[in-house]
Amino acid sequence: SEMCIRDSVGKKYSASDLHAWLEKKRWEKNDDGKPQWKEAQLEMVEIIVRRMSEELSEHDTGAPVTDPLLWLLHGGPGTGKSEVLKLVKELFREVCGWEMDLNYQMVALQAVMAQLLDGDTIHHALGINPFGTKKDATSAQKASQRQADVAQRVHQWRWLFIDEISMVSAKLLAEMDLKLRGIMSD
Repeated sequence: SEMCIRDSVGKKYSASDLHAWLEKKRWEKNDDGKPQWKEAQLEMVEIIVRRMSEELSEHDTGAPVTDPLLWLLHGGPGTGKSEVLKLVKELFREVCGWEMDLNYQMVALQAVMAQLLDGDTIHHALGINPFGTKKDATSAQKASQRQADVAQRVHQWRWLFIDEISMVSAKLLAEMDLKLRGIMSD
């Protein structure tokens, strides 16, 4: 029998459910009777579906978890990158029963872009203070509690999507990496 997984806050789903949803999207038409989705958009979603299927298989067999999927979707303005993120949110919600902020997160550097995603800013989502840290005891205690809250939330995420990555400095990307590695190792 095929492996199904039920997350602590999601619903039961299988690799067949993921692939059936994707196949349905392949055949959707717009009001003009043309395909709703570009092939390149569906290719990106297919990569995510394949990865999720692999994770289901790993969960079923007890195989060691493979390295995280690191992938870049790029293209000029108006090519449909944001539509891919909408598709992914739909997949997570409809097939997996996942919620943003709880099971996955979509972030952007700027608040305006984060709002368009219904997501969060990188700094807020990961608890990174863009202005540095204060050194007094009260500030340190508040910061420590905020970091504990962030760590608890981040630890539940299965996926992190960073929109407009070209706007993120190498320094901030390294800070994000250190932050996430620290949370996961703790």
